[in-house]
Formats: sequence, structure tokens, C-alpha cells
Amino acid sequence: MARLEARILVGCMVVKIQTATIFTVEPTAYGWSVTSGTQRLGLFVTQQQAVNHVRKRRAELKARGLKSEVVVRSE
Repeated sequence: MARLEARILVGCMVVKIQTATIFTVEPTAYGWSVTSGTQRLGLFVTQQQAVNHVRKRRAELKARGLKSEVVVRSE
């Protein structure tokens, strides 16, 4: 009599949902604020300084394969 052998293949697929980091640059009474979510990342004298800071942070994220977006609010 032939021996029946049952093999069970169990697989699992893991998918990581990648959310984009959103940087917000906006004017305040003291200068230009850069935030990400609820975290303040810096306060700068000029808008250009704030945008340059965001560019640097975005380059770091891109190097790690992460996505980011920028929202600039003006006065």
C-alpha cells in the first residue's frame, strides 16, 4: 500500500504601508517655522533658511528610501 504524504505550505505576505513625511513651512511672529506633524523642527529668520533646512531633511529621507512632501504657507 502506498504511503500518502501530505505537505502543507504556509505563506505569509507582509506589506509595509509607506506614509510620506509632510514638512510644513509657515510664518510666525518670530520668523519661519518648520514642523513635521506636531513636532517643531526649527525656527528660522528667513523663509529661504527654512526651505533649505527642509531640503536637507528631505535628502536624508530620500537616501533611506522614504517619501516626503513640503507644504509652504505664506503670509
